[in-house]
Amino acid sequence: MAMTPHWAYWFVPLVAAVASRLARSDEQRTLAVWLASLDRRVWGSLAEGRDVGTLPWVDARIDEQKAFLQEIVDAGRSRVCWDLFMAPGDEEDFRPLLRPLGTLGQLVAQFSPQHACRDEAIVWGYNGGRAPATFERCHKHPVYLHANGCLWCNDGDLSECYEQVVVQRD
Repeated sequence: MAMTPHWAYWFVPLVAAVASRLARSDEQRTLAVWLASLDRRVWGSLAEGRDVGTLPWVDARIDEQKAFLQEIVDAGRSRVCWDLFMAPGDEEDFRPLLRPLGTLGQLVAQFSPQHACRDEAIVWGYNGGRAPATFERCHKHPVYLHANGCLWCNDGDLSECYEQVVVQRD
């Protein structure tokens, strides 16, 4: 999925926020944590190179996982959580995010179980090769924490953006 660095910068935080908002089960929370773990402060530009094969797929539940990921895509395309990134009236500036969301939806729909990465050390590479034992949300931002903290707290620019929008709404 090719995106300009600017849109790649906003894509992961948006998808992580939507996943965190929609997650209802531990399996869905695991996916939300994995998405939040694509933290540019941890992975650098490697965060942009991850693909759907390295998601924490569970063979017996791939169809359910794909349905949840499609729900995330659909919600993102419906502008769920966009208000976290912008002030009212700025929605048009974020329209370019619709394309990578659509691409993610296509990749998930076309995904076959034989392409799933089975190496936990690759899937959860930053966390000693382990899925999260607990699911905690950031006390300040609307996302689940990953092993290295909050995707948004780790990125001062994103945190400042969130604070400005929240202040504008009050």
